[in-house]
Amino acid sequence: MKKLKALSLLTLLAAFLGASTANAASRYAVANANWNATSTWSASSGGASGASVPVAGDTVYIGEASVNRTVTIPSGYSAACTTLNMGNGSASSPYNTTLTFADATSSLTVSGNVTMQRPSYGSATDLIALGAGSMSVGGTLTMAYTASSSSSGRVNEVSISTGTLTVSGDLVFSAELVDHSQLVFSGAGTLNLGGAFTLQNNLGTLTPSTGTVNFNDTSAQTIPIGVSAVTYNNLTINNASATGATPSAAITGTLVTGNLSVQSGTFANGGFAIALASAKNFSVASGATFNLTGTSAMVTVSGGGTKTFGSTSTVNYAGSGQTVSAETYGNLIFSGSGAKSMSGATSVAGNLSIAPTGTATASVGAGLTLSVSSLTLGGLGRINGYWGSTTATTATYQNNTYFAATTGRLSVSTDTRSTPTLSVNNSPVTYDGSAKAATVSASVTGSVSSILTGGAATQTSAGTYAVTANFTPTDTTSYSSLTAASAGNFIINKATPTVAVTAGTYTYTGLAQGPNSYTTSPSGDTGTATWSYDGVSGTTYGPSATAPTAAGSYTAQVSLAADSNNNSASSSATAFSIAKATPTATLAVNNSPVIYDGTAKSATVGISRSEEHTSELQSLRHL
Repeated sequence: MKKLKALSLLTLLAAFLGASTANAASRYAVANANWNATSTWSASSGGASGASVPVAGDTVYIGEASVNRTVTIPSGYSAACTTLNMGNGSASSPYNTTLTFADATSSLTVSGNVTMQRPSYGSATDLIALGAGSMSVGGTLTMAYTASSSSSGRVNEVSISTGTLTVSGDLVFSAELVDHSQLVFSGAGTLNLGGAFTLQNNLGTLTPSTGTVNFNDTSAQTIPIGVSAVTYNNLTINNASATGATPSAAITGTLVTGNLSVQSGTFANGGFAIALASAKNFSVASGATFNLTGTSAMVTVSGGGTKTFGSTSTVNYAGSGQTVSAETYGNLIFSGSGAKSMSGATSVAGNLSIAPTGTATASVGAGLTLSVSSLTLGGLGRINGYWGSTTATTATYQNNTYFAATTGRLSVSTDTRSTPTLSVNNSPVTYDGSAKAATVSASVTGSVSSILTGGAATQTSAGTYAVTANFTPTDTTSYSSLTAASAGNFIINKATPTVAVTAGTYTYTGLAQGPNSYTTSPSGDTGTATWSYDGVSGTTYGPSATAPTAAGSYTAQVSLAADSNNNSASSSATAFSIAKATPTATLAVNNSPVIYDGTAKSATVGISRSEEHTSELQSLRHL
């Protein structure tokens, strides 16, 4: 029965895998028609039409045969496949291959790669006419070729009017002439590029119109600038890597004709100058970062163009000896080296950080007072007030490490000093009956005072006590003072006392006797005592909580229950003995006195022992 079940499971698994393989089909366009028509598709190149419409998981071929072919994604249709292959790179005649998107409601999702094979004969074009539609490529879009050619007019092209092309992988131009690989905008469309923009042989064309190219990788990206016939209109940065997106050369108004926007992540100028076209704008959104390296200065605009910095944006002058543009910044960083020259009308809505790395200094223009919300020097937040070098005599806080020798100063409105932490450094201790006090240390150098342990100077009893203290840092410009600040807990653990039985000398009396007292260290244990007596060395007794009576050899042990300051503890078994008694006899007349009556009288005598056993003796005649 088990074998039959196993075979059944294997059969089902094989059927499932077979079905999965069957679902991953290849589809070949054999007619000039809509994507969603079965008459468009065949299961083989040049085969009979009528195959199912391609879906996610399928590999699609358009124009692989030596014939002109056009496939249209109609209005309102969402097409899908795993891989898209367009064109025949080795055809001996000029054949055109076209994938057309009908309108803005036409879409295609390719989970893998798109490969466009450049025509190899005559003048012909492999074209993705995206128009107003949308296309998403999960892998790489490659404008490739099979046969090398030095002839123009053999083109791979993607055209966009107002649509959106999103490529999660790389965009590759495998061009041998400038017109072989082309991305052509004719309107305000968008290219979102999540990988590298690679121009093999440094050839290719990007025609910008009013379109936008968005670099949005999670790894570093290089933006080709001034390469072949590549020109941008709006350039948008959303690169989430630490390095960010960086231009390959200086940006001019002819190479980027529109706006430059750092929307999220990081954009680095690579040390290149950036000068936008007349009336075009530069912006760094809140949360985004713009790094300027080398000796480069801020982006320049003209003809009414603007520069805008979000309230939580960051601009980092990370080069050497740079001039700081007079702007209203969000956050501003001076890293790298050399003096960063600040002129009038510069303000910082957030934090100005000087030399978090490197040796940069702020050179505030002579006689100026520039406003910043908060100040960080060498990575440490600082106190509010006026800051400058020792040359700035009106500065309350003077520092020549981070400020160049000028008379200018910064007016810092917000105190961002770090708050030191205090900690008890002598806990736990063990109860011993004496008073104990916490000692406290701080995370930075300074003076600790007014230490209170559980609200008092000292504590004696076992327990956990909250500790507070005052603290004054040595560097009061970087660290705040503390008053009655928590330092944690001071713990006095219970002691485990040493218990010793106090044994005496005992002689048989007929009564229960033995040790019944003890000492403890530390003293003062109030735990309930439980005694145990046991006979040893041939004496049979116990163990019993009652002391023995008979003569013999014994041990006594006392156990103490825990109290508020002590753990439970026991003494060792302490030896003691009860010696035999030595009895004594006492003779006594026991019928005297009597009253005279004229008759002869005789005394009677009794004898008694010290063990309280009494016997009568015979009467003795009084002679």
